[in-house]
Amino acid sequence: MENLKINKNEVYYYFGRLNIICWYQGEKKNEFLLNSLKSNVKISFRDYKWGFFNVEKFRYEETDYIYGLLVKYRSTYEEEIVDEENNVLLNTLITDKAVAKSNFILDLDSKIIAYHPVGKDITPSAFSRFFCKLIKEANDNIFVDIDLQSISDEVEIFTAIKNFEKIEFIEIKLHPSNPSNRHIWKRLDEKLREMEVESYVGIYKSKKGIKIKENDEVFSGIVMAIDGYGEAKIKGTIKNEEKTASTKENPIKSLAPKEDKIEIIKSLKSTFDQIKGRFKRNED
Repeated sequence: MENLKINKNEVYYYFGRLNIICWYQGEKKNEFLLNSLKSNVKISFRDYKWGFFNVEKFRYEETDYIYGLLVKYRSTYEEEIVDEENNVLLNTLITDKAVAKSNFILDLDSKIIAYHPVGKDITPSAFSRFFCKLIKEANDNIFVDIDLQSISDEVEIFTAIKNFEKIEFIEIKLHPSNPSNRHIWKRLDEKLREMEVESYVGIYKSKKGIKIKENDEVFSGIVMAIDGYGEAKIKGTIKNEEKTASTKENPIKSLAPKEDKIEIIKSLKSTFDQIKGRFKRNED
């Protein structure tokens, strides 16, 4: 993906999974989510405000999506302007000046989201943090728990793991799926559900080197994190140098236009389908 030629009218969209726990299920949950995104709630943080704008539900090829903008803006901003009549420069106060906007498209069925970060103004971590915080604020932080995790590139993560000569540390943070699961981590997911676990943290250490097998719980946990239900961090050595592989550092991303929700989804749909296909392949 990194070698794709970037059109100046295209940007990279990062893929993640929105994990939301609330009273509602099915269509009621989707309505709850849409209403939360359409709320007029704004968050102030340092010199900026954050909010959702232009939110709408739309349908494309028999799939329902939500499109919108996460906007970072300033309540007041001093700008220098020209006074041609008196031939001087003046300072004027501008209100609600947009600093950056990040388009997003959310697949309502799978809760997979695609969004484009905007340099240092809206980093992936800032998008995730304020996206979730705004939804919580829209519901007065009551009866809702939400997070947004990256969906990682399987090939890159597994390649990184194979390149380690010795793995000395693994940290896995997980929460149950909502509700689909993949056969690789189905048993682990069902175990968390049966125990009514809301979140799980597993830490593994070994100076001798951790052995990972494809049918063990550690491998299942890493794959579950890759699929957007948590985070996994693996530390080890390559040529006597300590290296780290993380699901947060290898997100799936794809190029699409900056504007127009239909053109965006046309470009991104194959990636949405590819991610959802991870689960369908294992259900057949």
